[in-house]
Amino acid sequence: FPSHDKGSVDTDLAFKNRASYRIVLKDIYSVSLYLSELSKYVKITWVGPFIEARIEPSLFDLYRNRVKINPNVVSSFEELDYEISALLSHTQYKVKYISLNKLPLISSQDFSFSNCVRFRDTDHWSGCAEKIYSHELSTVLRGG
Repeated sequence: FPSHDKGSVDTDLAFKNRASYRIVLKDIYSVSLYLSELSKYVKITWVGPFIEARIEPSLFDLYRNRVKINPNVVSSFEELDYEISALLSHTQYKVKYISLNKLPLISSQDFSFSNCVRFRDTDHWSGCAEKIYSHELSTVLRGG
């Protein structure tokens, strides 16, 4: 998962530029093996990562959609999503993968919509966003 050059995953330094983060492929591989083993006993769906806000702007700026996500954040989560998806595409894994970055509402880079500010902090959705996104995700999980 994205981490900065000293290994910390919860720092904005990981998103300074492309050289400042790395995708830890062995961690993705380990999770894939674990989920693949579990899939022998129960149906498994890996729900991918979503692009985080990684900023703390004012509510005024959020409501007026004056805030943009750092392009390095976007590219790092897209790269992470790609690596997970590529690994799970091999037939040895019996794990379904849902890319949140391909779902229209969740992948939107607007911080505010339908009177809802998407993030409550740099990397967690707000309560109203969770409700909105849960409907979109549940539709996909049900196969709709």
